[in-house]
Amino acid sequence: MDGHAAGDIPEAFNLLDTDHSGTIDMDELAASMPIIVPKSSPQMLLHYIRKADENNDHKLNLKEFTTFIKQGVGRDIAIGHV
Repeated sequence: MDGHAAGDIPEAFNLLDTDHSGTIDMDELAASMPIIVPKSSPQMLLHYIRKADENNDHKLNLKEFTTFIKQGVGRDIAIGHV
């Protein structure tokens, strides 16, 4: 991931964090996923969130979301490799 793309991560995080809580929860992620992955399920999303969720609260803070994206999990979901 180049520096420009990495710089977009906080902006993407802020767009998904619709309640401005500082975390992205299942509901926030699930609200955008049908647009990207029409057949996504809450169970699938939780599985992928757990891969980056360091504190096991089933939410992603900015650091965890960055890991989520950089590990390619977000990319895999977006292109349907789940």
